[in-house]
Amino acid sequence: MKRKTPGTSTILTSLSEAFVLTSLILLLFRCTPLNVMVYSNLAYLYDPEENDYQLECIPYHVNPDMTELFFRFKYSDLLFEKQTSSDEYQANFSIHYELFNLHDNRMLVDSGRRVFSGMIPYGKDVPFLSSIPLKTVFPGEFVANLTIRDLNRKFSFTTFTEIKKTSHFSQQNFLMSDGAGNLMFDPYPGPEQEFRIMYNKPEQPDLFVKYYRMDFPVADPPFLEQETISLDPWPDSLFRIGLADGETEMLILPDEGIYLFQADTVPDEGFTVFRFYDGYPTVNSPEQMSYPLRYLTTRKEYDRIQSQPDRKKAVDEFWLKSGGNPERAVQMIRKYYNGVEEANRLFTSYMEGWKTDRGMIYIIFGKPTVVYRNGDAEQWIYGQEGNVLSMTFNFEKAACAFTENDYRLDRTPACKEAWYMAVEGWRR
Repeated sequence: MKRKTPGTSTILTSLSEAFVLTSLILLLFRCTPLNVMVYSNLAYLYDPEENDYQLECIPYHVNPDMTELFFRFKYSDLLFEKQTSSDEYQANFSIHYELFNLHDNRMLVDSGRRVFSGMIPYGKDVPFLSSIPLKTVFPGEFVANLTIRDLNRKFSFTTFTEIKKTSHFSQQNFLMSDGAGNLMFDPYPGPEQEFRIMYNKPEQPDLFVKYYRMDFPVADPPFLEQETISLDPWPDSLFRIGLADGETEMLILPDEGIYLFQADTVPDEGFTVFRFYDGYPTVNSPEQMSYPLRYLTTRKEYDRIQSQPDRKKAVDEFWLKSGGNPERAVQMIRKYYNGVEEANRLFTSYMEGWKTDRGMIYIIFGKPTVVYRNGDAEQWIYGQEGNVLSMTFNFEKAACAFTENDYRLDRTPACKEAWYMAVEGWRR
């Protein structure tokens, strides 16, 4: 691990500078309790076509009584309307939030609304960054419902974020920023990318870092019992990094692998940084294109592709044979690898998203028709709900020191025929 000298700005200072708007109207109000529909269809969260807003959230426990919910989306997602009195374009949107007790969705803990209006950057693909202070008392578990309403388009989008405030050492006690001081929502730095870690205890003198090499297999088909993946509790290396006022120096991770930053090594928790290949989560090389073909090939076919000295030629030949002609092959390549990249964005756990159980189902069967989320479980339905011809996949969240995004499929032989039909559809 390489280290750089500390910068002068902190994460919070950088964010405060990014929040400046030309014209801002801020309204806050308290709401009466509302019920949360646990079994509402959340399929839009996994549908890039329906999901107009790429809204990302990060909770950070500032102190025992408050959590700062950082969020961002792109200005280009908003509808800008030309003003009648000038040639300028204006966007108008509001942000609504509700905080509920995770175990009692009738208990409203906090809520509010903010309205933004003005000549915010029109035609620029830049993010809107802001944060909301939430009343969270330690210890407790909550769910934050954040809704963006585009007042010009008359369209709204809601995302849900679990806030777990049960430990002083867990992931939500940390933040990560890049070399320019910008908050990093995805902890996937490139091989030369600088970053630093912030911990919410400024008196902490240092952090422990556990390094693990990564080499995890792809998910097995959904009708086969998956061999339990053993996450070795013993790291390949262990070292310390100093803190100054709760911040590390600028760091660079040249080696691929898992880096677990911990304030204490006794509890099995901390903040995880993943060093995947350069360019992750996109698929940007013939080698990276060849690996997800495992879902569509026999072991013999896959090994033959991997053994070819010209991997690009091997991948092209596979898709030309599957598509039947160059035009259809190009369409299939675009569709398949869009699914791979989307799986990486949505389902990354301690391994690449496309290797996970949810990633596998998403790539082969496509986006689900219905998604239900209840506690630590997800249910995906393909087809009309209740129809005997529809397919249902159930996932359970697994306990993992590295991530809260590890879900395991409830495997069953009943989906064997559907799996082979779906794979065959990709190959003809």
